[in-house]
Amino acid sequence: MPELRQRQTELTALLRERASIYPDVPGRCYSSIEALLLEQGRWFTPADLPDGAERGPERRCYANASLHSEVHGLIYVEGFALAASRLHTAHAWCTRPDGTVEDPTWGGDGLAYLGIPFTPTYLLEHEADAGAYAVLFDQHRTGWQLLTRGLPEHALAPVGLPLRLASLARQRPIKASCRCSSSSATKSSVRHGRSACRTRRTR
Repeated sequence: MPELRQRQTELTALLRERASIYPDVPGRCYSSIEALLLEQGRWFTPADLPDGAERGPERRCYANASLHSEVHGLIYVEGFALAASRLHTAHAWCTRPDGTVEDPTWGGDGLAYLGIPFTPTYLLEHEADAGAYAVLFDQHRTGWQLLTRGLPEHALAPVGLPLRLASLARQRPIKASCRCSSSSATKSSVRHGRSACRTRRTR
């Protein structure tokens, strides 16, 4: 576990660095996919593929994970992962109900996984609207909806450990980048690590 936490720290630092590059965009909840993940992302535990499970072709992670989730009844996840080479990359994988990774592209070679688990209902809606497997990294097909409006309530599957609830997040608080409202209530929610979009929806 200490080694996994170290890798998660490494991946979080890389995402923070990437997120800092993007300026705030008026009217958007998040300035980048990295900023969205730093607030809404969840950790998943690396693991080997089960015996008998086949790996898909390299550089086809979105299609591989989509097919694997359908065949095996798992949850599809997109986010960033830390590879054995220590490079972080946009990636897609599957998760079991306990948050354990099944990665049909890398097998057991991933070191850390931070992503957003999507419900099957939302994936069907997205594919109908965008005509693509990828959700986070094909946002240009939907007018950047997730960055503009935030995650719909029905999009997020209840699996994985939310980054902001992990001990790593408690030690190094995350500054949210939602800029949807200028009200004092919204500013307060942002300071406490909650999306203003989510705050508005739950009032």
